[in-house]
Amino acid sequence: MNSLFSTRTLASSAELDLDAVTASVSHDDLDYLGHWTFPIISVGHGAGPAIIALDTVGGGTDQALTTSEFQRLATNGFRLTATIQGQADAALMTIDVAINPTAAVPDATYTLVLDPHPPGLAIELESVGNGVYDGELLIPSELVGTTTSLDLLELTSSDVAGTPISVGTWSIRLSKRPRADGSDQLEVHMDGRPIETGEARILHNGFDLYVGQGVNHGNLYVQAVLQSGSSPQAPTAEPGPVPTTR
Repeated sequence: MNSLFSTRTLASSAELDLDAVTASVSHDDLDYLGHWTFPIISVGHGAGPAIIALDTVGGGTDQALTTSEFQRLATNGFRLTATIQGQADAALMTIDVAINPTAAVPDATYTLVLDPHPPGLAIELESVGNGVYDGELLIPSELVGTTTSLDLLELTSSDVAGTPISVGTWSIRLSKRPRADGSDQLEVHMDGRPIETGEARILHNGFDLYVGQGVNHGNLYVQAVLQSGSSPQAPTAEPGPVPTTR
């Protein structure tokens, strides 16, 4: 958020409220997230570097928000910064709110199971750090052109029985020729929320799941990226084994 004001009317302090609302005019379903009072640092006249006026953190609770779109702000926590920068005879205040990228990551492994196709046909997602998991699978030729469900399973290290919990199920069409517009890809964005006993732990902080398709040497591969707590980057590497030359 940006706000421009004259340096001639610059006050000594500012008050900032952070709320989550479903409508900016009527303020329906308002959820209070925080209030701060901070000094406004003089920036003088002319252009200059941005000055940090406020740098704080909030959230990190199990508060259930009426506006579920913002639930991850409460469960993961967030960092809020306010900077002021001179612009001729005015000053620009910028407010940035970022979801906590270091929220706790469940001690668990994740698998995407293709169903109802042959047993064992699954994408084993390997941890690459910071709550990111990825993996890919070569699709048997007889399944190309069909529609399959994808069941994301979580298995926590503390589960001695070794019983995976379903996080969610979606469907995807296995394309003979993956479309450049991404219409045959799958993107899931789930905000965090308080969880009950027996639910997957990744639901607490929320997650993002990206499933794409690619062809290498005539073979169809399905690639998946899962990230707990924040948005993942779509796979960009060429699917399948890297060709060798002699």
